[in-house]
Order: sequence, then structure tokens, then C-alpha cells
Amino acid sequence: MTEAVDNAAPEDQELLSAMEELQRAQERVAKLREQNRVKAIADVVEKIRMYDLKPEELGFAPATTRSGAPRRSGLSSTAQPSVPGGGVPQMIEGVKADGRSQVKAKYQGPDGQGWSGRGKPPTWMVPLLEAGAKKEDFLVKSDVAVNNKE
Repeated sequence: MTEAVDNAAPEDQELLSAMEELQRAQERVAKLREQNRVKAIADVVEKIRMYDLKPEELGFAPATTRSGAPRRSGLSSTAQPSVPGGGVPQMIEGVKADGRSQVKAKYQGPDGQGWSGRGKPPTWMVPLLEAGAKKEDFLVKSDVAVNNKE
């Protein structure tokens, strides 16, 4: 980029020089932030341990395990800030608040209940299957069209 500054018109030289200066400043800020971030994390962890703080006290929703049971340890990496009204914000589309992927319903019950098709059949489907219905009878409309093409 230095060659470009030497060959540029005077008004462009000032702009290019300022851009280089900005880039150096941004790199320095990033380096300083990272250095300070490590120290800040250590300070926060020390305070959490010192005062035996819980995620809820810090404004985070209770962390849960994959089974849905609350964790017993302190602050977890999956804890997320709560929102007014008591819920947990959905940060990424298609991902539940506890970090698991959200799966579209593949089957739909007579009252609009959904099931992804993973795990045990839901309670609404069991009596219907025992009565002679097939899982395929409950496929969501878009899935029926896809299955007919195959």
C-alpha cells in the first residue's frame, strides 16, 4: 500500500495515509481488547466464586442440561440473558435457547400437534397407531409431496 501512496495524487495520498493509520489503530485496539478481555474474564470468575453468585442473580436464565434438568454448578457457558417477561431470547433462528437444534415437524396430529419423527412417538400418536393408522398418514403436507416424488 506504500507504493500506492507514492504514486497517488496529493489529495489521494492523504486519504490513503489516513486509511493505513486507521488500519494500524484498529489492529492495536483489537490486540489491547484481547489482552484486557483475558484479565476481565479472570476478574469476573474470581468475583463469581468469591460471592458464590448464581446465573439467575446475574440476569441469566437458569442453565439446563440436554435432559432439560437444571444444572447444579455455577455459571455455565450456555447461560443466556433473560428478557422482560421471563423468557430466554432466541439468538439464532432454528436453534433453541439451550443450544440444541430445532427440528421441523414431520408429522402432524389431528389437532395440529407436531412431531419431528425422532424418538418415541408422541402420546397423541400412540392410540392412533394402535387403532391401525400408519405414521405416513400423519405426514405434513410438504413432506407428502416430497415422498411421492421419490
